[in-house]
Amino acid sequence: MQRRATRDRRPCRHTTPWRRELGVVLGLTVATWLIARAGWLDGFETAGLDAFLIARPRLEASHVVVVEINDEDYERLFLGTSPLNPTVLRRVLEAIARGRPAVVGIDLDTDPREVAGAAPGTDEPLVWPAAVWAVIPRSRDCPSEEALGVPTGVPALPLDRDGVIRRYFRRVPLHGCPGAPIDSLQWAVLKVYCATAVEDPACRRLVAAPPDEELLLNFTGDGFDFPRMSVATLLEASKGAAWGTERGPLVGRIVLLGGVYRAARDEHLTPLGETTGAFVIAQAIESELQGRGIRPLNEFLMAVMELVGGVVIVLLHKLPVRWAFRASLVGTPLLAATSSFVAFHSLSRWASFAPVLLGVLLHELYEGAKLAETLSRDSMKGSS
Repeated sequence: MQRRATRDRRPCRHTTPWRRELGVVLGLTVATWLIARAGWLDGFETAGLDAFLIARPRLEASHVVVVEINDEDYERLFLGTSPLNPTVLRRVLEAIARGRPAVVGIDLDTDPREVAGAAPGTDEPLVWPAAVWAVIPRSRDCPSEEALGVPTGVPALPLDRDGVIRRYFRRVPLHGCPGAPIDSLQWAVLKVYCATAVEDPACRRLVAAPPDEELLLNFTGDGFDFPRMSVATLLEASKGAAWGTERGPLVGRIVLLGGVYRAARDEHLTPLGETTGAFVIAQAIESELQGRGIRPLNEFLMAVMELVGGVVIVLLHKLPVRWAFRASLVGTPLLAATSSFVAFHSLSRWASFAPVLLGVLLHELYEGAKLAETLSRDSMKGSS
């Protein structure tokens, strides 16, 4: 009877006060926030993000068609000279317009006024498709739709700290320009598209989207499988009877016209390697319309999920010893993935929650080891 009473008086498995455990969770959350603000976790987070994006299967693009000026087009049609011949470019745009696209995004460093006035030997006005032109700010010049007479956007492709493109701005801050920030080319194309394709369900969501949302993630440089054609192929196909009919490849689509020829020097580094600016812009547009963008960092929601995750790890260690360790090993990655999905609507940002969860897990394991050592010493004293 005396031996049983001694065993009953042994301390329970976990005696760490709740205040201390919550203090550890809160301290780790604050420390992680400060470290993240300092940029020390950037490499850790981008590695996790890149791994997720690279492992993701390619998706079929349902909105965007890419028309590219390749090296052969540049040499044969534009005679290898820059800026591009406006008369030839006008002919390309007229062919695109006959294909009845919803909108054309023109990612070329060309003045639209020169193209509109380039009709040789005719007074016929240019039959414009709904078009958005890329404008590249020059020193003190500020882009202006009023000056150019057409919708415009800046083809901004911001770099992360490691020089890789993973995001885009809906609006671009331009210092010294009145009315800045202004629309990026991607966002300007989407606005024009949604003004003409109001029945598209994606547009109802985008209309309510905040235009000043800093950035959206979700393109790897090769995430979507885009229909694509060269300018030479486009001009030849536009002579066919089916061009512009319901069977035509451009009908109701967003057409992005860009240069992929070497002289354009429009190569950019993405998680999957180098690709052209036109394809990065196409990725951003398609990501927006398919609703596959990763939400930008919400520090408050992220902190809440870190606190919740830390408390769950603590609760798991209230289980019997043989279950606590197994549950925490399985629960930690599941909590990281769940927190990422709740905070960002994507599983790819799990790495942002790993430091707090792992820190709490290590603390609980340490406390459990200390408790086991105490129980072992008490047992030895009792047996002696």
